[in-house]
Amino acid sequence: MLRSLATILCGLTTFYWWVHLVAAARRLRRARFLLGPGTHPPPDGDAPRVSVLVPARNEGAVIDRCLEGVLGQDHPIHEVLVLDDRSSDDTGARVDAVADRDPRVRRIAGGPLPAGWMGKNHALAQAAAEASGEWLLFVDADVRLHPEALRQAVGEARAHGADMLSWFASLELRTFWEHSLMPFVADFIVLFSPLDKVNEPADEQCIANGQFILVRREVYDRIGGHAASRDSVIDDVSLARAVKFGGWRLRMVFAPALMQTRMYASFGAIWRGWAKNFYPAMQRQPALAVGAIVYLVLSGIVPCLLAPVAVASLAVGHAGAFEALALAAAAGLVAYRTLIHRVDPTAYPWIHGLLHPLQAATLSGIIVDSVLQGLGWRRTRWKGRTYSPVERP
Repeated sequence: MLRSLATILCGLTTFYWWVHLVAAARRLRRARFLLGPGTHPPPDGDAPRVSVLVPARNEGAVIDRCLEGVLGQDHPIHEVLVLDDRSSDDTGARVDAVADRDPRVRRIAGGPLPAGWMGKNHALAQAAAEASGEWLLFVDADVRLHPEALRQAVGEARAHGADMLSWFASLELRTFWEHSLMPFVADFIVLFSPLDKVNEPADEQCIANGQFILVRREVYDRIGGHAASRDSVIDDVSLARAVKFGGWRLRMVFAPALMQTRMYASFGAIWRGWAKNFYPAMQRQPALAVGAIVYLVLSGIVPCLLAPVAVASLAVGHAGAFEALALAAAAGLVAYRTLIHRVDPTAYPWIHGLLHPLQAATLSGIIVDSVLQGLGWRRTRWKGRTYSPVERP
């Protein structure tokens, strides 16, 4: 009975990994949603006025690099507004130093966080209230932009009639846990947010990356801006849903050559950052969370545990369906990680591919914690602030 169950599990995981491998290979070949330097030429005639809005709370270590990338764009920038969200480090002084050299930059002192608001949403709403551009570009303080980033974003939005554009960027990874977990989590998100559905107006699939969001000012105001989702933990996805469900055009692309970001620098930051996001991104549906965990266990842990058992069984002369399927499932997993390694060997070094079951188990734990926070059984802590269950969205 136990062997039959193991054989069924191996069959399911084998089917999953080889279908996933073929789908990933086709997706990479088509590159339908890949945006990079040189895709769109400089605009003919007058370029639209773009206001760049940067929320910054204790970002002294990275704000200089961010502003250097923003100001180095080859597309005209109308203004750069940095919302200093009551920082306790030297963020304000660093922004003021840049503003002294470039009149396009202005620091706005953020006000106290009102009840019922998430910190980033409040910061972005304050910055947007001061902006006067035709387009608003929301950029996180921990990103580094390629000089063509804004030009390509505006060109892509115009070419596809998009009212809001966002993208997945390249991850800057330094520590063991960044290398091990961040690409794994990113791949998990992309797997369950296929861009052909996100970019299809009739489909309900929505996603955006708050590190880079370009939106028409008129549309932003029509949907109520960030005030309409003031209590949302996932401000980016909430904005995308408001745009798409309001009848405007959303576009999401891959742009690894146009932007780089280091999201989280430690294991604790990775855990806290994703734990606050996953359950809200699943629209607070426990069934989706349970399904995600079951998926991670069956696809990421089971084949890695059963493959050594199959090898040992073969060594003692047993050769049957279980052994064949267990090895085929493990081979599919290794083939997939090999494909991803060829695409980006820096983000997916081989040693971390061998830790696939650890990555799957850790992400499962993050999702469980996210559910506990979403149900109000644990407080959400982020950027030095603690949000009570009453304040959660």
